[in-house]
Amino acid sequence: MGNDRLFGYRKNKETGNLEVIEDEKNVILKIYHLFLNKDYSLTKIVKYLNSLDIKTSMNNKFSVTTLKRMIINPKYKGYYCSRKSEVIDYISKKIVYYEEKDWIMYKDYIKVPPIVSEEVWNLANDKIKRIENKKYTKCDSRYSALIYCKNDGCLFYRRKVNNRYIWYCSNYLNNGCSACKNVSIYENELDEIINYVSKVDSVKNILNNLFKILPQQML
Repeated sequence: MGNDRLFGYRKNKETGNLEVIEDEKNVILKIYHLFLNKDYSLTKIVKYLNSLDIKTSMNNKFSVTTLKRMIINPKYKGYYCSRKSEVIDYISKKIVYYEEKDWIMYKDYIKVPPIVSEEVWNLANDKIKRIENKKYTKCDSRYSALIYCKNDGCLFYRRKVNNRYIWYCSNYLNNGCSACKNVSIYENELDEIINYVSKVDSVKNILNNLFKILPQQML
């Protein structure tokens, strides 16, 4: 059932099942209500929770990443879920995050009592996907769908920060720095690298063709 740090639940030490924490349950219901019925953005909900000094299960302030993980967590609709990630190197503590299609997931209201209905959870997750599709597909850069993370193979996405375009691993954007510590790439720096490589390659082609047509005694 995972660790005992999921907001809204505590683990029963005897049965191993999750039990709902009522105060935290009310916070979760509020989050889904604000997101779906009041059309609050994730950022606005985070500001609201932090203004009330509501802490996460780790006693930290809420962040957009933390909030999104909560909304998309199937346990809140009463589903057992595992194999979302795996430590593949216990020395370096490198973690592989699996795609949703590879998760082990099924409904189990006894082990995981639901906090929100399946309908509400699905509506919230559909909205999350629409937001991300809108955010990531409207990109006319020549690098779109061409940059992949060497750590986890995930696609890079572009964000605009202070009037500069920066590319980030999508695993980092979705799951935070604990999921991927790959560096970000400034698009203008990437342009400079690509332009330099293109020039060097052109020079090589010219030299190669020159060597082919020059008389042997001139070489």
